[in-house]
Amino acid sequence: MKDLTICSFLLLALCLFPQFMQAQGNPKISVQGTLKDANGVAVEDGPQTVTFKLYHEESGGTALWEETADVIVTGGIYSHYLGSEMPLDALIFDDVVYLGVTINGFELQPRAEMTYTPYTLFVNEAGNGVPPGGILPFGGTTDRVPMGWLPCDGRAVSSQQYPRLYAAICTNWGRRLQ
Repeated sequence: MKDLTICSFLLLALCLFPQFMQAQGNPKISVQGTLKDANGVAVEDGPQTVTFKLYHEESGGTALWEETADVIVTGGIYSHYLGSEMPLDALIFDDVVYLGVTINGFELQPRAEMTYTPYTLFVNEAGNGVPPGGILPFGGTTDRVPMGWLPCDGRAVSSQQYPRLYAAICTNWGRRLQ
């Protein structure tokens, strides 16, 4: 497929927050793209074997996750749900993530940055449904505290490390550390 130039326009439905992704069970991310030949004409309809990889680097680097799937191309357009063949690891999304799409051993360039959807912007404000400063009972052991939660155990925490918490509660529950 050396003579094939592929333009990929990805529409991503992405949940970037590990807490939300873990709550979904087996989360999936919707991706779509277009496949065109060197003349800009859509490739023939039918199945294509595509490998999807997630990276923290825009180019180079080591794939943090990958899956290979047969996608159906219609009019040059394909759709796929990342995570439908190989479960996604929510911890990958602790930093900027780029999607690499490989067809016949050729990775499309540039990689696409995984971005927010409007819903995940809302989820960011409430995290896993608990706004910054919210206090909830937790019956588990300290090694099982959900990611993004902070135990109310009386210790001082840094306002620089937890700026959203300090924005919500100021110093109402203790002194401020820099």
